[in-house]
Amino acid sequence: MFRKVYVEGLALPEPWRRREVTLSMATMYCVKCRAKRDDPNAQAVTMKNGKPAMKGKCPVCGTGMYRIGKAK
Repeated sequence: MFRKVYVEGLALPEPWRRREVTLSMATMYCVKCRAKRDDPNAQAVTMKNGKPAMKGKCPVCGTGMYRIGKAK
């Protein structure tokens, strides 16, 4: 089991640093097509419970797609 340890002034190695990644498209799973699709017009939304999500449409079939979690 891992413990969280916070040390000020400690330079962490590259894999342990937090990274912010911004993508122009959101990759979501289309249930109708049964495939992962990229939606360039996806919108960041907040669900009722306060968690972030991405909402968009499949470019192939037009079905609404939803991805729970922050945009990567």
